[in-house]
Formats: sequence, structure tokens, C-alpha cells
Amino acid sequence: MQASWILRHRIPILTFTFFIVLFAGLGLGRLTFSPDYREFFDPNDPYFKAYEDLNRFYTYQDNILFVLSSKSEQVFNREFLSILDEFTLDTRYIPNFIRVDSLSNFPHTTADGDTLNIRPLAHNPKGLSDEQLILAKKLSSTDPQLVHRLVSSNGKALGVEVTIYFPGWKENEREETAQFALQLAQRYRSQYPDLKLHIGGSVLFGRALKQAAQDDFKSFFPLMYLAVSLIAWWILRSLKATLALMTVVFFADVISAGIAGWLFFPITAVSVQAPNMILIIGIADGIHILTTFFYYFDRGSSRDEAILESLNINSRPVFLTSVTTSVGFICFNFNSSPPYQVMGIVVAIGIVSAYFLSIFYLPAILSTLTIEPRGIRADRHKTMLGLADWVIKNKDVVYWSFLGFLALSLYQLPKLHLDEKITEYIHPRYSFRSDTDFITQNFTGIWTLEYDMQSGKNRGIIQPEYLDQVNRFASWYAQQPETVFVSNFAETIKRFHRLMHGDDPRYFKLPKDYKLIGQYLTIYEMSVPPGVDLGTQIRPDDSATRFVAVLKNISTKEILDLNLKSEKWLSQNIPPNTAQIGTSPPFLFAHLAKSNLHSIIPGTVVALCTITILLTVFFKSIRFGFIALLANIVPPVLGFGLWAIFSSKMGIAVSLITLTSLGLVFSDTIHLICYYLAFRKHKNFFASIAIRNSFEVVGVALGSTTVTLFIGFAMLIFSGFTINAHLGALTAMIVLIALIADLLFLPVLILKLEYRK
Repeated sequence: MQASWILRHRIPILTFTFFIVLFAGLGLGRLTFSPDYREFFDPNDPYFKAYEDLNRFYTYQDNILFVLSSKSEQVFNREFLSILDEFTLDTRYIPNFIRVDSLSNFPHTTADGDTLNIRPLAHNPKGLSDEQLILAKKLSSTDPQLVHRLVSSNGKALGVEVTIYFPGWKENEREETAQFALQLAQRYRSQYPDLKLHIGGSVLFGRALKQAAQDDFKSFFPLMYLAVSLIAWWILRSLKATLALMTVVFFADVISAGIAGWLFFPITAVSVQAPNMILIIGIADGIHILTTFFYYFDRGSSRDEAILESLNINSRPVFLTSVTTSVGFICFNFNSSPPYQVMGIVVAIGIVSAYFLSIFYLPAILSTLTIEPRGIRADRHKTMLGLADWVIKNKDVVYWSFLGFLALSLYQLPKLHLDEKITEYIHPRYSFRSDTDFITQNFTGIWTLEYDMQSGKNRGIIQPEYLDQVNRFASWYAQQPETVFVSNFAETIKRFHRLMHGDDPRYFKLPKDYKLIGQYLTIYEMSVPPGVDLGTQIRPDDSATRFVAVLKNISTKEILDLNLKSEKWLSQNIPPNTAQIGTSPPFLFAHLAKSNLHSIIPGTVVALCTITILLTVFFKSIRFGFIALLANIVPPVLGFGLWAIFSSKMGIAVSLITLTSLGLVFSDTIHLICYYLAFRKHKNFFASIAIRNSFEVVGVALGSTTVTLFIGFAMLIFSGFTINAHLGALTAMIVLIALIADLLFLPVLILKLEYRK
């Protein structure tokens, strides 16, 4: 298609563009923020399926954990226990409540022959005698059902754990539940000035993810638009051209977000960054077109002649850069996490939209504007020519310096290892993070590893052999340094057996008679009050029990290693029909980080092969396809090498950097090589002269687009979702390294290979 066709049909192009944007924009109303952390996991993942099965067979274990303490650090008195008792009762009004556990309603059990006496340990504290208060304090420091679960190890904080079940009937049920819990906590803080109350749990974790996503969208989106607009105005020095350029990326954002709405993609803490990425990446095409336009317009060409010249020069490289960048994001589908797959698709749609808008809409709207020449800024081009001369003169120094840095980075890469903490996904400025840090440091672990321990038959859990297997597994787990405490059915039976023998410590063991165990289970289920039964621990058909190991605030690597050790122990010590894989939300996130690291290998290989083939065909040269590939492997390697020096820790975000930056780093290379080949082919320049002219014409645009990309991605550092912050920081660093490589290393590679030719 000839560029003149666009100018002849500017009105139909503008009309069609507005129609497409309007139609796509109707889908924006279908977008919704999701507070459900389950959105991060593939429904077909075996560990996630095990987690869903665990919750389906028992009780869904979404929870809210309140930790109450006093400024006086005294909690075992009637005044504070009365607050705890009142608070425990009020939690029953939390939407979707199904159970609450606290010291107030903890079932303290005593036996009188075959009769069980069960009463709440600290209910109605004002009516408790001094002896009962002393007993409550004593049990709080010795009973494994209380220590680290409902009472801190130092006895200075008490917990209230609320179990929540979301039936899925209401769209905002999670937000409604979280808001009620937060308002309840704030009401008690206001009512009792000496009360310190911290709140955590999976429900609040999901809400924090949603809050971070919403805050990023409300704050970063307009700020990033303002920052990019100012940068574009500084580069173009034309208000009208800047406004035209900003409509391009705005329309691209509307189209991509609208299509996401039509496809019912949920907005998560990850996918919320898609509009920002489209803004940052999509503006590059327009800057290249406009800087070339002004290059010729300022030198005497008419407006339409400058537009045509810019399109003739930029249409092919802009097309190729859009394709290569889209390929990188499309390869996000190798990732096992749906939100990252969604983000890859949405960003790719936005990049393609930005390309068509830059090639059709931007020239059309530009041709309707009255724009004055800006005057030639020779200083910028002289700077680029000076840089080109320096590179050509010092090509050997540059070449060996880059190879040295590359070797150093490759040496550092083995230091990178998977290691992050799930609670650190949320920035410390959010109350969830500070509350969770307090809970894990002063009260208990909030993360678990859980197992569905199956007996293989109905009522099989009362068999002594089965309980012995569970008990041995619990003993092994209790010895692991990552464990806070273990909750399992065998422990319940041992306590009950001791209780039925006058609390004699010698009977704290498993009975050998399955009939006796069955009697214990029947007596307990008949005696315990509603709300504190074993429904969260035993399947309805008594064929399996839930085994829960509560863990410290450990890293992803530590929880993966612990699960691997546990599965190895199970395979060696428990029959195959009993041993089940471990699962839990923190383990699922850890497994997700690990699978992402594995997924980048095929994703990166596919992306590199696809891009290399495209470049080879586009340049009609295997040599320049190889040069482009080599020049663009360098920036990610150097970036990861620097990351290894200063951090060495990798997580979900770092594992995606290769695919995120892959298309971006190729962009400048494509433009520089295109200009170089054009000067070599059409003007028959020597290699060094072609490089100087390429730097003069396109060098300013390369620097301008890189500054835009660098600042845009660097702004993500302030995201409330630390995965996005790390993604932005490392991508910004790699983009900056890519510019340095394209201006220094790429010309040297070309000179060396062209000289040999």
C-alpha cells in the first residue's frame, strides 16, 4: 500500500478509527477487579486441583485472623478477656461466616467416667473464678491446640480465627466480607484505646491484591500518561503533534481494555499493568514516525511530503518492531498463571492496535493539523555524529569491553536462585503487610502445607494402622525447623485417650483397638457444641482426615524444599493409597514461581527463533539476522548479571523479564540496521559512513524512545504489588542497557562482519 493512499483517504480512516474505538470501548463496562487469589492458578494444575479437592471434601479454608494484644502487655485478666469474648461474638456477624475459634470459645474438655463435660475455656470472664483464670492461663502456655494458634508463645497476644465460606452467589462477596472485618477491627480500636488489633489471613490477602491493583490503576495510569506526555512534548517540541501522539496510545489502551472486557478477562494485580505497558511501548512507534517527519519538515519539506517520507522510511521497521514485541508478550502463554497469560494477550492486542493507529490514524490526523516547522536542532544530531565517530575510532576497545562485561555477567548468572516471600508481594505501605509482619513475628505462622490423608475406605480413619501412619508423619513434621505446629486427627485421638483415663500422661498415645477409637469419635461428636466440631478435619464418610502443618514465614524456596522432603518421606514410609501431595496457597504461589522459571525456557526459545526468522527474512540476510540476534542477547544477559550481583533472588517477576524485554530490545536494533542497509544499498556508502548517517538520522529517535521506555517502566517501581515493581525495575535496566548496546556494540559488530565481507 502506498503512503499517499492514507492521505487521500484521511477522512474515512479517521471515521473508521473513531468507530472501532467506540465499539471496543463499550467493553470497558464489563471489566471487574478480582480479589480472589485463586485467579493466579491454572485449574488443571495438579497441586491446585489437590487444593480445591481438599476444600471440597472438608471446609473451604478461607480465613481471617485477628490478633489482639494490650499496650500493657497483660491479656490474662477479666477486663481484656471480656473484650476478647465480646469480639468473638461479634465476628459471627461477618458475612459468609461459618466458624470462629478463640480462647473465649475454646472447648475445654474434662471427663467423668464415660461422660464428657465441655465448656468454653474463657467465656464470660467476669463470671470466672480466680482458679479458672489461672487454669486458662496455664492451658494457654501448655496445650498445643492453643499455643501458636490462639495464644502467642509469650502469652502477650490472643488470636481469633474466623473461617469463611464463599458460595459464589454474589459478585462482591469477598470485598463485602473483608470490609466488614476491617470495620469491625477499627470499631474495637476506637472503642478500646489500649487495644492493639492486627488482622491478616487469606481473605485480607486477596483484598490487598485487589487494593494494590486498584491503586496502581488510579494513581499510576494518570501519572504515567502525564509523564509520557511531558517526555513526548520535550522530544517533539510541538504541542499539536504531542496531543496527536497521545491519542494514539489512548485509543490503543481503550481498544485493548475494551476487548478484554468483551472477553470477560478479570482485572488482577498483574493484568492491571497492561494499559501502562501499552502506553510505554505503543508510543515508541509514533515517536519514530514523528521524529522522522520533523527531520524532513524542519528542512523545508511540506507537511504532506514529510509525512509521506516518514511513512516510506518507517512503515517496515515499525511493523517489524511491533511484531517482535508482540511475539514476546504472546509467549506469555507459556506461563502457567492465567493473569500473566491475560496480560500477554492484552498487551499484544494493544501493541498491534498502536501499530495500525500509528501507520493510519496518526498520519491522517497529522495531515489535518496546522503545524509550523520547529527550526533545525543541529546540536542533537552533532552529538550523535560525535558518538558514531568515537565508536568507529575505538571499535576494538568497545568490542572487547562488551565481551568482558558479557563474560562477567555469565559468571554471575549461576548465583540467581528462586527465593521470595509471599507476604512481600504486598508493599509495606498497606496495612495488610504491616499486620501480617507483626503476626508472623509475634504470634504464629499464617501459611500452611496441607495433606488429604486417605484411609481408602469408609470409617477407615479409626483403624490403628492408619492413625499410626498419620502420627508418624506428624512427628516427622514437628521436627522440621520450618514448622510452628501440626494439626492432625491422630493428635486429637491421643488427647482424648488421655482424657478418658483421668488425664494420665501415660495414656497420651494411640489406642490399639479400633472399636475403642470409634467409640471415642462417637462420644466426641455427640458432646461437642456446634461450630467447634471436627468438620474441618474429617471427611463426612470418615475415610480421610486433613493434616495441616502451620509454617513460619518462609520463602518460596524453603516451602518447595519442605514439600519435596515431605513427599519423599511419605513415599518411603506410607502406603501409596494414603500418601497425598501437599498443597496450600503459599505452596501454590511457590510452585507458580518455579513453573514460571521453567516456562521461560521454551517461551524464550520460541520467541527468539520466531524473531530471528522474521529478521532474517526482513533483512534478506542471514548475516544481519545473526547480528541482530547476537546484539539483543547481550542486554538481558548483562541485566540479569547485574541483578545477580545486587540481589541474586529470583521470583515470579524476574522470570518474566526475558519475554517482556525481548521485543523491546530488538526495536532499536531493527531501526538502526534498517537505516544502515538503506544507506549501503541505495547510496552505496562505506560501512563506517552508513553508520554515521544512520546515527544522524535515527539516533535521536532511538534515545528518545529509550528514555520514554526507561522512565515508564521505572515508574512501576512504586507499584503496591512488588512483582510489578521488580518487573518494572529490571525491564527499565535492560532497556537502558539495550540502548547502550545498540549505540556501541551493534555498530562494532556490523563493522567487524562487514569488514570481513
